[in-house]
Amino acid sequence: MAQTHMPLNPRLLFATLLMIAVWAAMAGWFRPSSTPTVEQLLPAQIVAETKQLRDSLQNTSHFVLLYFSDSLPMERRQTLLQQLEALPESIKMLCLSAPDNRSTSTQAQLRLSECNNAEHSDFGSALFWQQSNRSSRHTQRSLHQTLEAELEQRLEPSELKQIALYSPESIRSQSWQAANDDLPRIAPLLGLIILTIPLLAFRSLPAPAFIFLTASSTTTLTLLIFNFSLDGGFNALLLAVIPLIWAVSSMDAAHLVDRLESHHRRGTPQPFRHALRELIGPCSITTATTFIGFGALALQDSSPLLRSFGLTAAAGTGLALVITFLLGWLLLEPNHRKPRRPSRVNRFAALSHSLVRTTGRHPLPVLIAWLVITLSMAPFATRVTSEIPFPNIFASDHPMSHQTEILQQRFSSDLRPLTLYLTPTKNIGSERDSLLHAVSATSDYLSKLPEVRLVLPAAIIPTLCDDECRKTGSTNSHLKGYLDDSGVFRLDVLFSPMERARQQQIIDWLRHFDQTMLSYHRIVFDGPGYLYPEVESLGLTGALNGLLISLSGIILLLFAVFRKVGLVMAALLVTLLPLWFVVGIMGTTGIHWSLALLGVPAMLFGLAVDDTIHLLWHRKRPTSFRRLLRYNAIKSGTALTSTTLMLCLCVATLGLSSLQANQHIAILLSVGMAVALLLDLTLLPALLSLMRRKSPQQQQ
Repeated sequence: MAQTHMPLNPRLLFATLLMIAVWAAMAGWFRPSSTPTVEQLLPAQIVAETKQLRDSLQNTSHFVLLYFSDSLPMERRQTLLQQLEALPESIKMLCLSAPDNRSTSTQAQLRLSECNNAEHSDFGSALFWQQSNRSSRHTQRSLHQTLEAELEQRLEPSELKQIALYSPESIRSQSWQAANDDLPRIAPLLGLIILTIPLLAFRSLPAPAFIFLTASSTTTLTLLIFNFSLDGGFNALLLAVIPLIWAVSSMDAAHLVDRLESHHRRGTPQPFRHALRELIGPCSITTATTFIGFGALALQDSSPLLRSFGLTAAAGTGLALVITFLLGWLLLEPNHRKPRRPSRVNRFAALSHSLVRTTGRHPLPVLIAWLVITLSMAPFATRVTSEIPFPNIFASDHPMSHQTEILQQRFSSDLRPLTLYLTPTKNIGSERDSLLHAVSATSDYLSKLPEVRLVLPAAIIPTLCDDECRKTGSTNSHLKGYLDDSGVFRLDVLFSPMERARQQQIIDWLRHFDQTMLSYHRIVFDGPGYLYPEVESLGLTGALNGLLISLSGIILLLFAVFRKVGLVMAALLVTLLPLWFVVGIMGTTGIHWSLALLGVPAMLFGLAVDDTIHLLWHRKRPTSFRRLLRYNAIKSGTALTSTTLMLCLCVATLGLSSLQANQHIAILLSVGMAVALLLDLTLLPALLSLMRRKSPQQQQ
């Protein structure tokens, strides 16, 4: 049979192999950022003061919770705790117990006791607390690492599965490790998807080679931009950028390959020039819409990291267009060939054309079917609320997820500590007695709140104090030992699970207490218990603003291109409906809005409109829009279906991540894009068929 596909030239083969080697070399290049993600998400003015206070402290304090499963024998727990008493003197170990309180409105505070006091301890859990000098933090292992090493040394592997360790620092380190482990798993799958789908769709070797080369080149440059924007630090959001940019950059490349294959089969002279003239319009518009979808996140000012994410992803979208046509001109321009025997219509294009033709002929049943499906999503969509996932940020199969859930149930706490810094407002406030009085008053006030489970280090002092000091009321003298010369004191508070409104009420009460009861000091809030709700509030505002900006920009762009109200409204309907289905899927699967998902609507809207534009694009063809859809379905159907399939599968690779947010993004974006293409091939032809609109040239 005569050849009907472009040959795999040596330049393209060499460039593809070179990029594979580059990706292999880059696998271990990125390193975690030294700044916690939550601090990068918040505006600089919110975190600047707390960072300054943390840096001013001469001593740093950390705590770790240890839990033993009931399946571990009591004697073994007691023996292990006795062995852990040999830890350095700076580490305080106290047994921790949760009094049985059956009231649903109030939880009794956690009780601390010395572990050698069998009367007050069941040896089921323990608290380790350490205060160390800041100058030695870089030379010593963290408290969590120290305990992990001790437990691994003293316990059998089977016994290690029966304990759980928790500290706020461990959540961050484990999340970095999870993201670092995810990247080697996901990157090979991305390459396999980009190579396999085009090979099946176009049945030629240049197609997967060129699409892989374009996607990997664009993603590499985007990663470099993203990495430099974070001062050389790896961030968890980087994992979400990779499949997104990889898939977006493959879309224009697939359209270019599809058009070049068509011209090659017909023996068209200078096929790249013809393909460029046909594609530069729709590809520029789709790049602009995707750029707007990502760029909308860059225009909000509530979260620097989301702004950086949106700006970098938007830059990657622009790079994709430039790199696609640049590499196509350098590597895909074949010599002129004689016309070949026409091959049969590609099965992807035939399927697209069949759907468009059938739904255009029977528009009313299609509209009724989609209306029923849309209305059926309403009960599920109303279940969706917002949540703060921390510290439950890991996938269900990750060991840290199980450990965190066990400890939350054991201690009836959200394990999201609220950190309070008491800092002087006047010179007298820097005196030790004045600061000690402020610490005692604040600790007493906190202990009276029914949701408070533990206040550190205040809860430790009565346990270490002997009977004589309790009788004389000299516990404050023990507390003095935890003061340094900075004039600042840190309190960590653990709460029972509560609603967001109640949490905000408690913070407002503490602010009122600060203004009315502390004469020489003020309270500065920090820690996951304060930062994550603050990020959520700001992120919701930023995401809503981003969606409105994206919607406004794309509407204006569509009006500028198509100049028909009915056509633009139909395009908007099939573009916005996937967002509704995504919300319905969230309600069905129990996924709630969280910080990591706030950018999904703007991104989905920017991506979903691309297929709509390719189907409606016309260059003054004298035909109705119904015929135009059928023509474009044949002409671009292979590229549309293959790119959507690649996009869905690339994003779906995030489902292999150990981070829960990435798994949710995988479900929502992949399903949303699949629904968007299905709407384009069914609902859009039905709407245009009912509208009975002709092309602008015919109406004139």
